[in-house]
Amino acid sequence: MNKTMNMLFGVCSLVGLVITIATLTHTLNKINALSEVTEIYSNLSVIYKALGYTIVALIVIFLVQSILFNNNLTKLQQQLGRLPVENEQLADKADNYIRIYKGTTGSIHNIIHSYRYIYILLRDAVIELRKDDCSLSEKECRSISNSFEKYIFHFLLNLTTTFNVITDDDCAACIKLLRDGKIKTLYRDPYSYRYRKKSDRTQRGEIFIYNTSDNYAFNLITNNATQETFFSCDDLLSHEKYFNRNHEWKKLYNATIVVPIQANLSGDKNKNEMHIIGFICCDNMTGGFENREAKDFISATGDLMFNLFHLYDRFIQLSLKKGFDNEALHQYDNWNDC
Repeated sequence: MNKTMNMLFGVCSLVGLVITIATLTHTLNKINALSEVTEIYSNLSVIYKALGYTIVALIVIFLVQSILFNNNLTKLQQQLGRLPVENEQLADKADNYIRIYKGTTGSIHNIIHSYRYIYILLRDAVIELRKDDCSLSEKECRSISNSFEKYIFHFLLNLTTTFNVITDDDCAACIKLLRDGKIKTLYRDPYSYRYRKKSDRTQRGEIFIYNTSDNYAFNLITNNATQETFFSCDDLLSHEKYFNRNHEWKKLYNATIVVPIQANLSGDKNKNEMHIIGFICCDNMTGGFENREAKDFISATGDLMFNLFHLYDRFIQLSLKKGFDNEALHQYDNWNDC
């Protein structure tokens, strides 16, 4: 409506300008004819010309201002028209960050809440196993291993739940162990275990063990020359350098994030003497890992898991030294080549 009115006023002003110029020209011609008779009309001609120029200038200025106003009004209406969409986008982005915040803080609480109990359980077990007159039985040792595995499944479940929120896709997570340049998958989250477990075994049913050099992410992180502390990619199919010993990986995921379970055992930050126990890996099909939230969250869990796995590794070695044996101990310590 405002645009139509402005257009109408503009047309009227233009018509008025034409009429004004025509009227002024006609009147001026009459005055010029009379100015030849008397000096009074000659002076009136000068005044009338000045007045006419002023009126024309004012009308032109009005027209220009009207056009500029109309253009600015159009731009303002366009901007106002985009505001609801932009506000909706900002609201969606805010809701997404709130979901990430709630999901991350909730998972961290769940992970740390149970962490202290399993850590104390392993610590006391290691102290007892060091004694010559150890009071732990083989049955109790098996129970401790079961408790540790339950916690790891609990940990991976919270990890995938958080990454489902961060990436807005269904994710799978696992923990892989590293020893002497060899890699094997030890734990998977409860949801992906059913259809991913085949990747962890050879056709003969043995544990699938391979070199760090067989996987781009592990090779990158363990390479002292690169000094990378994590790897993430939202489109592995487009990654020119990515390679994987498991040739079926494309059917399972196209994006991943990997962080080492590591610490500098020397205690000197100036020395690059990182000891890597294993890796925490998470993947999905659509990506969403190449952001600060994903990196910080999984890096924090990697730091947290180092102390626990370092203690559990000690528990395994002491238990085997005592002559204890169970499936969990054997699976953890079995590094026979595939």
